[in-house]
Amino acid sequence: MVASVLDFGAEAIEGFDNTTAFQLALDYAGEQGGGAVLAPAGRYEFQSIIMIRHNGVVVDRQAHLDQPG
Repeated sequence: MVASVLDFGAEAIEGFDNTTAFQLALDYAGEQGGGAVLAPAGRYEFQSIIMIRHNGVVVDRQAHLDQPG
């Protein structure tokens, strides 16, 4: 199972908070029993911590993940 963060509302736009989109994608993958969460190329910003809450979930990232400040 592969879930793209883009399908959950992520956008590689400066100043856009991707926390919720990434967390939704990670949680969805966990609820499916595990899988990969894909973060396509780009720069994604976060205002809060994201957590992998389930076993069997990995992040396949081609992107730069950035927490400002």
